[in-house]
Amino acid sequence: MRQNKLPGPLGSLITRPESLSREFPWNEVLPEDRIVVCHDGSLGVVYQIDLIEHEPLSEAAIVGAVTSLKSWFMLPENAVMQVIFEQQPLSPLDKRLDDYANKYLGGHPVSKFLFEQRLSVIKNASGLGKVETPLERRAYLTVRWFPASRSRSGLWSFYTGENATLDREDAAVKQELAHFLSTLSTLETSSPLPLTRLSGDELLDILRQFFNPEMYYRRSFAPLNPATPLSEQVVYSPPTLDFSGIKREGVKTRTISLKTSPSFAYPGGMAYFTGLSFPFRMTLNFSFPTKASVKKYLDLKEFFLENTPSAKARRQKEELLTVQERLAHEDRCVHLSFHMTIEGKTTDDLDRMTREVLNVFQNQLEAEAIVEEDIGAALALTSLPLFYDPRSDLSARRFIKVLRSDAAKFLPIFNSFSGLSDPVQLYLSRERNLVKFSLLENETSHHTVVLADSGSGKSSFVIDAVTSIKRLSPEPLVFVVDKKSSVPRMQQQKVAA
Repeated sequence: MRQNKLPGPLGSLITRPESLSREFPWNEVLPEDRIVVCHDGSLGVVYQIDLIEHEPLSEAAIVGAVTSLKSWFMLPENAVMQVIFEQQPLSPLDKRLDDYANKYLGGHPVSKFLFEQRLSVIKNASGLGKVETPLERRAYLTVRWFPASRSRSGLWSFYTGENATLDREDAAVKQELAHFLSTLSTLETSSPLPLTRLSGDELLDILRQFFNPEMYYRRSFAPLNPATPLSEQVVYSPPTLDFSGIKREGVKTRTISLKTSPSFAYPGGMAYFTGLSFPFRMTLNFSFPTKASVKKYLDLKEFFLENTPSAKARRQKEELLTVQERLAHEDRCVHLSFHMTIEGKTTDDLDRMTREVLNVFQNQLEAEAIVEEDIGAALALTSLPLFYDPRSDLSARRFIKVLRSDAAKFLPIFNSFSGLSDPVQLYLSRERNLVKFSLLENETSHHTVVLADSGSGKSSFVIDAVTSIKRLSPEPLVFVVDKKSSVPRMQQQKVAA
């Protein structure tokens, strides 16, 4: 058998995949402030974003929601930001499903039986790779803080005491932590969307779902052990790595990267990806270059464009002047790397998903994307919370330079309708959202009007909704006003109205 000739750490990762956990950045979580301490000394935090349901929004509301996110890009240059949007199957072990079943213990036994059967169908359908699986959309905002390096002269160290080094490092860590917490407070206050910090157990649950895609939907895991590094509590089954992706429990990843900036950016454009009918993770990694480096890059590009006599160069020169004008009016240049991570058990499944993702990139966003064959595994790892390091951009070269005002339009903050807060029935939407519904949840009255095209199933929906209302105790009295053609159907199904 031919031995693997890959050099150094890369060869060890492929021949001994269990060594992958040594490359993970997560070390521990400070429970008081929910701050993640990484192995390299950097600090991080993971927020869950409260997504906006796009159906009831007007055009002006969508534009306003997106443009207000520019405050997220006020981070300093020693910080990086990730916006992670994932569409994942609902787990049958989700505690919310049991809460829905146990909320109304009384009521009519027939209604209770029908709801239990529907809940059983939903649980059996939950899991990876099933067409009828309910999908859940979540978004996370992560901030990773790299402490500024400090150095002391040898003469200063010579005159200090034996404990001076420890005291100096301890003071530096406390100062960096205080600065980081102050930056986070500003971010949380200025954010137009509610941001909730995740605990160590919640972060660990996200990581375990990625590295254990089959086991995650069949069993529960142990809680976070604070005495053990977080990176050693993630992988339960050793993955198999190659250049194109990571294979975990028979499920292979594939990464698709944005190669060029879209022809035009408009608010809400990322909502096209919610129409995909399979699990995916969309990751937007942002780093913040210094003003000096941006000016150096633009000046160099302007010099070459001035000495290139072509129509394309003249057009690019006009665009460059526009960018410089916007930078002069307090806009900011950021580096964006955009990746889509999909996963499937067979190559045919991955090819089908890849075609659908490329269709969105090319036809909806008018942007060029590339299927990663050489660095797919590395980019799949950078899609995880707090894994992104801006030094990786130097080798991957997948980042594009965009202005802050345009970068806000890339942010995926929209979700489809997920239902009401006090449900008595569960439905599956066309976008495979688990919709929680009740005819009685109304702030002003208990009147509900159902509008739809002829033959679309209004009567069947009303029958199902009325049956679910009978789960309440005492049983409510429901009056249904319907066309005569639907009355016999309701009588045949023996629903008391």
